[in-house]
Amino acid sequence: MSKEARCNRRHLRRRIMAGASALAIGISIQGVAIHAAATAVITPMLATPAAAQGSEEVYRQEALAHARAISEGWRRLEDHILRRSAAPTRWTGPVPPASTGWLAAWTERGVGARYCDNTLLVYMEPEVLKGVGRDQRSVQVAPHLYAGQGNALAGGLAALHWLTGASGTSVAEGTAGRPDVALPACLSDSSFGGPLPSGRVALAGAVRDPHLDLRERISHERSVENCPAGTHGEGRTMTRELRQTHDGRGDAVGDPVMGSWQVSIDDCRADYSEWEHYTLECSWLAGPPHDREMTGQEIWRREKTVTADGVSWGTPEFVSTSCWEGQVSALPQAVVTETVRTETASGACPAGYSGTVVLTRTVTTRSTTWPWDAQPTVQETPGNWISDESGCSRVVTPVTEPPDDGADDEHPDDEEDRESPDEKPDPDVRDDEPDPETPDEKPKPKTRDAPPGAPGGPGTGAPGTGTCGPSPGEGSDGPGDGTCSGPGVGPGTGNGGCFLTEAVVGARGIEADDGPTLTVLRAFRDGYMQETPERRALVARYYEIAPRIVAAIPREHEDWIWIGAQVDEAVAAIRAGENDRAFAIYVAMVRRLEARWLEPARGASHLGVPLYQGVPLS
Repeated sequence: MSKEARCNRRHLRRRIMAGASALAIGISIQGVAIHAAATAVITPMLATPAAAQGSEEVYRQEALAHARAISEGWRRLEDHILRRSAAPTRWTGPVPPASTGWLAAWTERGVGARYCDNTLLVYMEPEVLKGVGRDQRSVQVAPHLYAGQGNALAGGLAALHWLTGASGTSVAEGTAGRPDVALPACLSDSSFGGPLPSGRVALAGAVRDPHLDLRERISHERSVENCPAGTHGEGRTMTRELRQTHDGRGDAVGDPVMGSWQVSIDDCRADYSEWEHYTLECSWLAGPPHDREMTGQEIWRREKTVTADGVSWGTPEFVSTSCWEGQVSALPQAVVTETVRTETASGACPAGYSGTVVLTRTVTTRSTTWPWDAQPTVQETPGNWISDESGCSRVVTPVTEPPDDGADDEHPDDEEDRESPDEKPDPDVRDDEPDPETPDEKPKPKTRDAPPGAPGGPGTGAPGTGTCGPSPGEGSDGPGDGTCSGPGVGPGTGNGGCFLTEAVVGARGIEADDGPTLTVLRAFRDGYMQETPERRALVARYYEIAPRIVAAIPREHEDWIWIGAQVDEAVAAIRAGENDRAFAIYVAMVRRLEARWLEPARGASHLGVPLYQGVPLS
């Protein structure tokens, strides 16, 4: 076949393909599914030799490749605008920047893109395309016609749009089920290169830029505040309005605008005081002419004060009575009961020690009921925390001895006092016997200085006689039980007192037996401690164990410093009128000393850390 014949055949085949494309588009527009019939009619007309069939396959592949470049470019730009962009998406010219995901291969094919007014358009710029020439209609319908024919490039794509119209009135016409899209005039702006071309294959659709799709959300913030000074209650509930702008992705844009706080619920009321009146039955013997017992009523009142700290009551006051006998009625007596419990906690040992500190304190619960009260008034008074550091052990750091510098040579006489390894002690000679060569000298006991306030410490008190009861007629905190042993276990003036306060006061040597400290504590014992059976039982328990505690504590032990501080604190509380606090201090002190010095299980724990070290008393 000549070259001219082959050229004519090629042009004929292209005209037939164009006619088939137009026919398929017309059928799709009319909604008649006869694509298979049209293809069957046209197929015999396209029967060509194998070489022609290969050329037709290349033609089809190029059309599908152009269509796929347009579709993939549109989807890539859509994903960038909706999900990956950090700011509103804009570009100039028909080629998007590479940061949008745009590929240079698409630009080489002649694909361009424009985006404005939430409309994205991807289209073919040149009129003549590679492989298909001017037949852009074949690119438009290629995905629709060749899908499902085993062509991997088709990928199930729908038919594309077709650009028509003049500048400012361009329309992307759809086919095969794809709707038309009216294109905004901004797509023909000069920043993109001027008016859109007509008669080009394209793909258009709405894509809202989330950075420009701003919406304001209104919420309310809630807060509960305490009642202000001079008021009481559950507090005030405050609310305020918050306005926050969000973009199309739901991300906050800018700072929220906060309104002023407004009171929504007010549960506060002003503090107040008021009188409450109570009535008690009374009776009296009436003289002539009645000569019988008459009955009436007494009226009492007390002031009730309500503040943020709670409810407090004043002392009852007499108002009037119909049982008048010429004198004001006696104040009714309240029923007072008390219970004492012990609370424990644990803490860390001080610096330089390992182990655990045991903390204990007493809590006194007082219940007061007046004759007119339906429920008793309960008050709890916690005592000071007392620390027991017997479980703490000092951390020993190895010390390297300095080299011998010959300093011992300065005192050669000291060598004479040392025993020779070959010498043996005479069993008939006792270490505590006086030297016979110096009869006028008496041996001095080897004792270390005791701290102030401890038995044997600074003061004028002399050792006791070793007994636990006072001499007849002498003052004491209570009778001894005779259980103390050992010569001079407690300090004093010879009266052998075994009790804690006498021991401390006697060791200090600054006040007599009838001095202010013992006088205050004895009055406290004979008054406050005798008011309830519980306190009287504690006094009896104190008489039982106090002498043994004094006997158990060595006179040089530093716990006497802590005992003296506790006694001083209790006396100060009594003088301040805080009897409950003084009671808690003294009870806690005695119980801690009992557990520390009288429990056999503790063994030699008293040789450890003194009580006053470690956790401060509060």
